[in-house]
Amino acid sequence: MTWAPHVTVATIIERDNRYLMVYEESDGKKVYNQPAGHLDPDETLADAAIRETLEETGWSIKLTGVVGVNLYTAPSNGITYFRTTFIGEAIRHDAVTGAGR
Repeated sequence: MTWAPHVTVATIIERDNRYLMVYEESDGKKVYNQPAGHLDPDETLADAAIRETLEETGWSIKLTGVVGVNLYTAPSNGITYFRTTFIGEAIRHDAVTGAGR
């Protein structure tokens, strides 16, 4: 049996004592979450974190460090996720890019 966790990234972005969050649906409920997503083929973890944040929020960011790396198995579907969480700075917002309009 082959076991392969799903590789994901997330970002924690603080600016002026406020955190960048995404309002999304999860398990049929609206929830707040940090910008996050899956690693694409031939992409670095850092590039994935920058891309996902831009796509989901419209914010260009600069990564400044790694907060942590963890494994999580979702009880709802049994899938294991290997997540790297980065910390970074908000650089500029584009109201046309991403879902963060």
